[in-house]
Amino acid sequence: MNNSLYVFSLRNNTTKDKLFLKFLCGYFNSKIVTFYAQKRNIIRYYKGKQPQIKIGDLYNIPLPTDKELQNKIAEMVDKIYDNFDSLNAIKEIDKILCGYYEISAKDVDYMECNIKDFQSI
Repeated sequence: MNNSLYVFSLRNNTTKDKLFLKFLCGYFNSKIVTFYAQKRNIIRYYKGKQPQIKIGDLYNIPLPTDKELQNKIAEMVDKIYDNFDSLNAIKEIDKILCGYYEISAKDVDYMECNIKDFQSI
């Protein structure tokens, strides 16, 4: 299928599994992971085309195992799903991850510029 929507699911429908899926949603959509995926050619983008991601390549993105971090991001994703100040919740996910990875404001600016440049190819 050339035009696929990839859906992540876990075998169980437990609260723990749902929280992890929310974490994945927030994590994979963060600026940090977007930047990483672009630089590692996990996200392929060609001018005038939709970005392409192979599902197998997603397994190459390192996932933090810190449960507190995962819970914080899942909580922010809940706010996004509830349309509760979504823009700030998205920014908060990036802020949480920048703190976790100790990424400076200068590096964040660099990532944001690179993401924009990547999309303008």
